[in-house]
Order: sequence, then structure tokens, then C-alpha cells
Amino acid sequence: MKAEDSIKEDNIRADDNDSLLMTPSERKSIISVASMLAVFIVVIDQILKWVVLEHIIRKGLVDLNMQLVPVKTLGFFEWIIQTPDRLPFYTQDVLPFFNITMVWNKGVSFGLLASDGDMGRNLLIAMALLITGFLSFLITRSQSRFEIFAMAIVIGGAIGNVIDRLRFGAVADFLDIHFWGVHFPVFNIADAAISCGIALLLIYGLFLAPREHNSDIVKQDK
Repeated sequence: MKAEDSIKEDNIRADDNDSLLMTPSERKSIISVASMLAVFIVVIDQILKWVVLEHIIRKGLVDLNMQLVPVKTLGFFEWIIQTPDRLPFYTQDVLPFFNITMVWNKGVSFGLLASDGDMGRNLLIAMALLITGFLSFLITRSQSRFEIFAMAIVIGGAIGNVIDRLRFGAVADFLDIHFWGVHFPVFNIADAAISCGIALLLIYGLFLAPREHNSDIVKQDK
């Protein structure tokens, strides 16, 4: 009986180690859910940009008389179809540590690698699409739920910013967090998704993937 109990405990431990791995059918289901997550991030990113740009910043600019002719705010689908002109710089205090600040980012996330001109914009779009395609390919090969969802989060954020570059020639950033007079680079939901997804991928690569690899070795030894 003791030998059987020991074998059962070993199997339970092996199952726990394999909890992040999937069968092919489970992987297909997870990929479908991860795809919906990526689409959800894109939709939320674009809706929030519309709300902030049209209903907060545009109205704030009109109140400050920074626009000669007041412009009627657009509905979401009108905003998506018409692609209005870029709004000028604007900032509005919301909380002691948070502002809404209109910034057009011509670089990657958080304003890094900013580049003027169509060539720079097109290179950034191409780079984002290549990364998105590569991650999409890796998703189809991955056997880990954690890794698939992390990559889907990055893809959702990357597509959200690519849409901005195609429409405006730059990315709309407006979330401005600051402490003790020091401002974090202005960002948006897509930037946050990319950063969170990359952080999750690092966690997976450093901690979870080695654990899965060791589990596979134990199974092969058995």
C-alpha cells in the first residue's frame, strides 16, 4: 500500500508540474480564447481613445478657445471612419498623481525610438506587423496557456497602436502618471498591454518554462 501511495503522490506532483501544458484540443480552445482577448484589447484601446480624444480633450480645447471653430464631437463609428485631424497638446488634471495629456507618439511604446516622416512611420508599422505575425506563429506552436495569453496581450496592444499609425501617422497617448513632480512617459492602453504581455513572457521564460522542461525530463526518465 505504501508503494502505491507513493506512486500516486508522484503522479499528482507530475500532474501539477504539467498543469501549464495542454493537449492539442485544449490548445485549440485556448488559442481561440486568446484570439478573442487580443481583439478585446484592440476594441477597448480604440474605444478609450475615442472617449478621451473626442469627449475630454476636444471639449477641453473648445473651452479654452484653442480652436477657432468649435467642432461637434463624433460618434465612435464616425470617428473610426473619418479619421479627424490630430488634436494639439492639451493637459487636464484628474487626480493628484494622474493627468489626461494629449501627446502624439511617433516612436514605439512610451515614446521610444521616435521618428518623423513617412519612412519612419512605415518602418515602425512594418516592424509591429512582423512582430505580430511572428508571435501569432509562436502561439500556434506553444503548449503553454500562460505563454499563449501573454503573447495574445502583446499582439492586441501592437495592433491597437498600428491602427493609430495608419489613421493618424502617430499613436495617441494620453495617460499621464506622475509622482513628486516626476512624470512617467505618457502612454495608452495598448502600450500598457504590450508592457504587461512582455513582462508575462519574461516571467514565463525565466521561471515557468524551465519548470516545464524539468517536468518533461522526469517523465522521460520514467
